[in-house]
Amino acid sequence: MTTYTFKESLLKSKKIIVVNEQKEECGEIRGTNLKGFEKGNGFIYHPFTGTPTFLGIKKNGIKRLVQTNYEAKHDEEHYHFSDKLGANFLYFCVLGEIQQQSVCFEENWDRHIECKIGGKLFAKIKPNEWTLQTTIEFLEPVDHSTPLFSITILMSFMYKIYNKEAAFLEDLLFE
Repeated sequence: MTTYTFKESLLKSKKIIVVNEQKEECGEIRGTNLKGFEKGNGFIYHPFTGTPTFLGIKKNGIKRLVQTNYEAKHDEEHYHFSDKLGANFLYFCVLGEIQQQSVCFEENWDRHIECKIGGKLFAKIKPNEWTLQTTIEFLEPVDHSTPLFSITILMSFMYKIYNKEAAFLEDLLFE
């Protein structure tokens, strides 16, 4: 198992550093806006060696209330993801493909995100809202310059957006 963490700051710096188990900095994450994507809901991971990857929420108007669509860009490749229809009203679950492999990012009962490749557990994203330290555990070795690694890292930000929106809707409906 290989573990990576985010070096986040309470001061809301404009970048988050990704650190490996040896405390070496591997890359940085920044928020960014691209045409065709929702403003404030796009992020880019710049590995210190390798190609940057962008992941964001696609603009799709009123349909966004029913199903969120995501797109990742790595090199010249584009990867499309969407919420699992129906489940998205109960918990975070995003489906898609990365390099011809089916991928599922799904919230478990511990409020961690399990990343499954072809139905097999590949990684776990463990956000900690108290310490602001997100930990990502890869069960198998992975090159941190690949789209699989980068999209897994960035999916934690999509989960944060999902939680903010779910809390907002809950406040509207139950107050």
